[in-house]
Amino acid sequence: MYKTIFDTSDPEFYWTIKGDEHFDFMDKALIEWFKISGNIEEYEYLGRLLEPKVVQHDISKKIVDILQKYSINFDYDKESNSYLIYGYR
Repeated sequence: MYKTIFDTSDPEFYWTIKGDEHFDFMDKALIEWFKISGNIEEYEYLGRLLEPKVVQHDISKKIVDILQKYSINFDYDKESNSYLIYGYR
């Protein structure tokens, strides 16, 4: 999730880059912060009569490795297992 300097409230859910949002056309100077979840949910289809099985993948180590590799400062929120990267700090 992300918040721009013009947003009045925080976003309520995470999205993926595979979705309908692309940053190519966005003015990156407007971004206040990014929040990256350390978990990815995958839904396993079990048939028409059963609810899909939710499988959690913890990608925290991969995220930290990338952030440290490129010397990107971040805050870690243990409660939500997410990483907060500020645009202006």
